[in-house]
Amino acid sequence: MSLSEHPGNAAIRSARGGPVKREEWPREAHDHYVEERWVSKRLLEEMIAVHRPYQPPTILDPAAGFGHVIESARELGLTAIGTDLVQRAPGMRGGRDFLSPAYRPPKGDPLWIVSNPPFAGDLIERFARKALGMAERAALLTPTRRLNAAGVWLETLPLTRVFYVTPRPSMWPGPIYAAKATAGERLGAGTEDVCWLVFGGDTGEGRIGWLKRDR
Repeated sequence: MSLSEHPGNAAIRSARGGPVKREEWPREAHDHYVEERWVSKRLLEEMIAVHRPYQPPTILDPAAGFGHVIESARELGLTAIGTDLVQRAPGMRGGRDFLSPAYRPPKGDPLWIVSNPPFAGDLIERFARKALGMAERAALLTPTRRLNAAGVWLETLPLTRVFYVTPRPSMWPGPIYAAKATAGERLGAGTEDVCWLVFGGDTGEGRIGWLKRDR
């Protein structure tokens, strides 16, 4: 799928004519945007190095998408479970709404929740609060531009680390990422700064670091 073939672009072209700019794309269903695999693998390496868990944690991604967090965790020898509203990849458990009162975490001690949640509205805050109610630690991928406004609720949560991701990772809409990966096309550079917010299990308060692709 090319950029011009992204679902919904035909409607925009017919409405105003001419090519569709990236910022005009219709928002992907369920905010399904796919981070590169290295983004979660480097985060997990740093979390393990920083926190030195007393035993290997079980990793839960409740917005698993194509399963990149799960793959990264398993490459590091960790037990990992992925759930999502929609089953998008083999082995991921679809039909699970993380924000539903009926959602139950898997058994695992310690349990860490690591996820690229939907960014719309207050969903990042809601994911953070729900995650901290069931896990020892939580890490959520977040647009850096959201941090200033997020201070109102971040101050009420045990934010212990902020890892700025560099270089900017590509975060294509799910259908385009899948098409590019299948075709072996280069993903290219990202257009938005993102960071990992890490909560819980540390005496530090908002310590800042940089999560580099190439250590």
